Amino acid sequence: TVLGMSPLLYEGSQQAQFLMPTVITLVYGLGFGMLLVLLVVPALIAAQHDVSRHITAMRRGVSARASGVAWGLRALWVAIFAWGGATLGYAIWFKQLPEQITNAFPMAANMSPMTGALGLFIMGSAAMVLTLPTSSLHWAFRSAHCADAARLNRRYNREYRWRGLTPKW
Repeated sequence: TVLGMSPLLYEGSQQAQFLMPTVITLVYGLGFGMLLVLLVVPALIAAQHDVSRHITAMRRGVSARASGVAWGLRALWVAIFAWGGATLGYAIWFKQLPEQITNAFPMAANMSPMTGALGLFIMGSAAMVLTLPTSSLHWAFRSAHCADAARLNRRYNREYRWRGLTPKW
């Protein structure tokens, strides 16, 4: 339809000039709709699927049997919410950054309060997410791995050893 009506866009006769507003609306509307339906909507669906996988993984981590992993992730979320309150919450409520933060980060004092608070929140959250697994969650994952190994050992003893069989794994 778009390609069939595109010659009418460039027609100069009097009869074509009468149809020009309708043709312009149809051609550009259908062209934009085609781009929207074929490119933007599938990209948004794929992004939603990726985000839902991350949310599902976080929920599984928070409700994990290994309590160290669950408590580490909960502590991370509490720290991120507290940092958000100290930066974004303070900037929204008082229309300025806290004095301690502007003293510690002088570059934020030169920006508008909301821009500085958002930048500091993103940088602080990224620092927390990147440093927490290397410090406090390391022992939790290690203990979870040891618990899984102990569980597999118990399973081996229970199901195979007393029968004199070897496991398939």
